[in-house]
Amino acid sequence: MKVPNALYLGVPRCASTWLSAHLGDHVDVFVPTVKDLYYFDRHFDRGIEWYSRFFESAEHQSIRIEFSHDYLFSPAAPRRVREALGAPRLVLGLREPVSYVRSTMANIRRHGPSQATTSAMIESGRLLGSAFFDAFLPPWLDEFDRTAFCVFRHDEVVADPRSVYERILGHLDLAPDLPADLDMVVNGAVVPRSAPVAAAGKLAARAARQVRAEPLLGRLKSSSTLQRVMYRQPDLDRPERIDGDDESLKSLFRPSVERLSELLDIDFVEPWGYA
Repeated sequence: MKVPNALYLGVPRCASTWLSAHLGDHVDVFVPTVKDLYYFDRHFDRGIEWYSRFFESAEHQSIRIEFSHDYLFSPAAPRRVREALGAPRLVLGLREPVSYVRSTMANIRRHGPSQATTSAMIESGRLLGSAFFDAFLPPWLDEFDRTAFCVFRHDEVVADPRSVYERILGHLDLAPDLPADLDMVVNGAVVPRSAPVAAAGKLAARAARQVRAEPLLGRLKSSSTLQRVMYRQPDLDRPERIDGDDESLKSLFRPSVERLSELLDIDFVEPWGYA
C-alpha cells in the first residue's frame, strides 16, 4: 500500500498551487492530480485504503507528496499523520497575517459570496482567528522534530522563487532541477464572471468530494479553459479591505508573530514589518 512520505500542511494562499505544479513536473516527485484530499482532518473516517488509492500510480519517484491546505489547523492531524506515515517530510508555507486575511477574503469572494458575507466572517473572528499561526503549531512540534519541517514565507516566493524552490528540493533530498518558468504566477487573483455560477461551482466541488469523485474534480480544477470561462482578472489591483488600518491590525497580530518566531526559531518579525 502506497502512502505519501511528504506533506504540505498549509497555509492556503501561500503559493501552494505554484509549488505543487512545479513539484508535479519533477522526475522524482509524485503529486496526486487532486489537491486537498483532507484525509487527516475531514475524511479520516474513509480509511487508509481510500487515501492510498490516490498514490497507487506512483512508480519510481522517491517523493510522494500530498498538498492539503488545512492540516496545520487540525489538532487531530499531527497524531494521525505520525501513526499513518511515520516520519514524513513536512512543508509549511506561511504568510504575513494581514496579507493572508486579505487574500483569503478575495479567494472567498472568488466563489460568489458578497462583501457583506466576508465582512460577517471578519466580525465573527473566523478569518482573523486562522491567521494566529502560532496557536496551531504546538501539536505538530510535539509529534515531529523541528528538522522535519521546511518553512517558507509567501513574501520569499514573491521576491526570490528560485531560492525557495531550491530550499524545498534540498529538504526533500531532490536534485536541484529548477524549471525555467519558476517566476510565473500560478493561481493569481481573479474575480468571478458570474457570482451565481461561481457559487454553483463551489457547491458542485463540495458535492464531488462527498461522492468521492476527487479525480474528476482535480481534472476540472486544472483546466485552464474552464478557469478562463468562469473567472477574469480584477479590474483594479488592490487588496481586500479590512476594518482598521495596517498598524492597528499588526498590533493585534504582533504577539502571535513574535511567538511564531520563537516556536520555529525563524525571524518573522523583521521581514513582516512587526519590529
